[in-house]
Amino acid sequence: MDNSLPANKSSQLYLIDNRMLDSHLKQLHQHYSAKLELFHSIVANHPINQHLPYLPPRALKTHLPLPNHINLRDLIKTCQRHHLPNSLDSDHFPLLLELSTIPLDTLEEVTQQLLDIILSLLQ
Repeated sequence: MDNSLPANKSSQLYLIDNRMLDSHLKQLHQHYSAKLELFHSIVANHPINQHLPYLPPRALKTHLPLPNHINLRDLIKTCQRHHLPNSLDSDHFPLLLELSTIPLDTLEEVTQQLLDIILSLLQ
């Protein structure tokens, strides 16, 4: 540890680090919130949902008529067969693949944890 810094300089650095952390956490939360929102809107509006069992709402305010674990690769193929261009453009396709193996509960939990951390930092 470098003890050559005066105490006030050290605490200034600490404040900067906290601000940076706060900023990064906000960005991270926005990033994942946007992904989760996109994921929800895409899945909720697809014809494949007609064939899936309904589940009651969980942690998020919105709910999906969808099992906890869904293979989004299958969903993507179904959407492509139905020619749904708006939800499957080139920007969204890698995102859907990235989310394809993550249980919905995990995504909701991570988003909630990030939100809790951010709120605690802002208090």
